[in-house]
Amino acid sequence: MKKLSIISATLITIGIVGACNNDANAQDKKLSFGLNVGAGIPMGAYSKTDSTALPLSGSTYNAGKANDTTKYNGFAKTGFHFSVYGQYMIAGPIGVKLLIGGTMNSYDVTSFNSTYASILTENSSGPHGTLPAFTASGSYYIGQYLVGPCLKLPAGDKLRIEAQILVGLATCSMPTLTSSYSASGGSGPTAYSETFTGTYKSSSGSGFAYNIGAGIEYMITDMIGLHLNVGYTGSGLSFASYTKSSSDSYTFGGVTQSSSSSGTCNFPKTMSMGLLQVTVGGSIDL
Repeated sequence: MKKLSIISATLITIGIVGACNNDANAQDKKLSFGLNVGAGIPMGAYSKTDSTALPLSGSTYNAGKANDTTKYNGFAKTGFHFSVYGQYMIAGPIGVKLLIGGTMNSYDVTSFNSTYASILTENSSGPHGTLPAFTASGSYYIGQYLVGPCLKLPAGDKLRIEAQILVGLATCSMPTLTSSYSASGGSGPTAYSETFTGTYKSSSGSGFAYNIGAGIEYMITDMIGLHLNVGYTGSGLSFASYTKSSSDSYTFGGVTQSSSSSGTCNFPKTMSMGLLQVTVGGSIDL
């Protein structure tokens, strides 16, 4: 927060100087609306694929490896980002911006399976020597609801330099993980077979978020501008609970037994989420 305050003060100072030295900016329209689209590149724990914070609370598979089961690693892959915004220029190049955005990142289930399999192998775990295979249903959705100061400094007749520092709320919807395995062996009266399916779904997460961004705008008409922007959004997301369900069928000596279970685990978790956003877009000045 201290760094954000310093950066905010610096940008405001630059804006005041720009307002004093650019009379042409006073003729610009004050209200504008825009849309940006591009790439959302995960960073921080959101992008990590190591075994230090798997979504397996209470699991003994990672015993002795200092895993913190109160935290998530995201296993998130680069995805699609969009944002819509409105901004009002209060005084010269200084304005206020309201932004609503979203980022969709798929789950790197291949890396997750590899990481989980290495833990099971090292700990000699797993039913009858088999390894469960995970699949991911859906993807992450990171919602961003932000507001804060912005700058728009003229750099020629058609070019403008933009900057913003926004704060607000981030939300996170996670994909559902499903594990499954099957095993069989023996012969005659000692023959057996087993199948298992389990699902894991976290509750939605949320947390305070901030965004720092900069870019350029090129005015193709008096009202319409094209944008190239780079920004970073960070948040500490909190998840209140998760649900687990499983079903198992075991056959031995011709006799089959089945069982199932489900429940909600009120076990809070956190994840440090970072997103680097590289976008292009357009805006209209009113």
